[in-house]
Amino acid sequence: MSAIGPEIHRRPHIGVDVHPRAVRVRMQGDLDAGAAPRLDRVLTETISQVATPSGPVTRMTIDLEAVDVLAAAGMTVLLRARDAAEGLGLVYVVCVNPRGRRALAMAGLDRCLLPQPTSDRTAAGSGPSGSMSTIASSNPASE
Repeated sequence: MSAIGPEIHRRPHIGVDVHPRAVRVRMQGDLDAGAAPRLDRVLTETISQVATPSGPVTRMTIDLEAVDVLAAAGMTVLLRARDAAEGLGLVYVVCVNPRGRRALAMAGLDRCLLPQPTSDRTAAGSGPSGSMSTIASSNPASE
């Protein structure tokens, strides 16, 4: 049996905090091909439990500040969860550290997964002035 060296990815830890109007999924470790299926299951289950037409939860935050590696498999999970959450009217926000932001930018996904400053959105002709863009719009029923 071989020893596990520091080059092997950190075992991920995923937690879910449900608040009256929001849910926060937080992850520590590496979000790579080994961890992506686990995060996908957690996000799918969480979305199905909190997103109901009359449910009190309106915002879903994915906190990846403690993720060291954000690989393509993880990005795919984030995109799939974003689509599911938006489809059910949740505001979907991803928070990453500088390494995660750089990985998303290199993949061309920073604009579609990270909040954008108002000036970027307004210049593109979308969104009200003075607001922060998240990937999801507010609940379509309330617009």
